[in-house]
Amino acid sequence: MNAEEKINYFYNLVGLYMKEEYDEKYSEKYGHIPTNKMRDIVAGYYWGGNNIPDTAGLMVDYFKSQGI
Repeated sequence: MNAEEKINYFYNLVGLYMKEEYDEKYSEKYGHIPTNKMRDIVAGYYWGGNNIPDTAGLMVDYFKSQGI
């Protein structure tokens, strides 16, 4: 698996985790914000060594800070 595929896989797993563990509105927003913007944010967490649950929590915090 190349780097791009790993980021896509991680991105999708974060979305699935959010759907299972958080209010549905967050996973819906995650899926509807332009993918490149979300992938760039999530890729930073991936390369920084974050795990899926932490990244999902950070994304929820991001949405809350944006008033979503």
